Amino acid sequence: MSISKSFLKIAFFALFLLTAVSEGYAQKSKNSFVAYSVFVSNTLDITWDLPEGFTDLRSSTVWGPQEGNSEKIYDAMLRSKDEHCIILYPGVRPMFYHLQLSGEAASPFYQLREELAAASSETGLTEAELNSRIMAIESGVIKDSLNADAIYMAELPLVKAYKGKYPYCISIYTYKKGQPSMFFKCFLTETGKKMENDYLSRLFKALKYRNDEWAYNEDTYLEESYKLFLRVRE
Repeated sequence: MSISKSFLKIAFFALFLLTAVSEGYAQKSKNSFVAYSVFVSNTLDITWDLPEGFTDLRSSTVWGPQEGNSEKIYDAMLRSKDEHCIILYPGVRPMFYHLQLSGEAASPFYQLREELAAASSETGLTEAELNSRIMAIESGVIKDSLNADAIYMAELPLVKAYKGKYPYCISIYTYKKGQPSMFFKCFLTETGKKMENDYLSRLFKALKYRNDEWAYNEDTYLEESYKLFLRVRE
């Protein structure tokens, strides 16, 4: 039996209210990487495979480099089996939200620069100084394997180690024109920092923009959002 569009809109609005009023929603829901990867596949034509050697912690979080600054929602959390790396996956609703924006504010490069400014203890940093700390990958095997136009990365300074164990944070944004950008955080222990390239390689191999002609479909988004809500509350 098909679900009417009007019902989906009501259900989705109720879902929005629930997530808005419940600050602890992300921690209380029984999140599953599989549930979110199915949603992203069906609505965005983006592949999220589980990176080799990582396990799903079935958890979400809201995190920013400085408490209260540049915070974002992360719907999935993976940890390497050696426990030296944690990767946060982007909140699916913020991905759509940023797609609706236009101009510089929507640029993943601009968002990453804002994060750097928020994270830095240095004051008065110029745009040029912040820009110099961002690595832009605009060609090569990694970019091609993701089918992205560009990948932007920067190391964010942390006031204290994430979860008391991970003192390093790599912020990653992917960009493809006309499609939602993805944002990730890769946290590393002292040992994990030495294997940074290996962890990032595993992440990138598990991601892909599949459809160059993708376009937003409201009906699909509403229906898949409702299904996702049911999955994470099971």
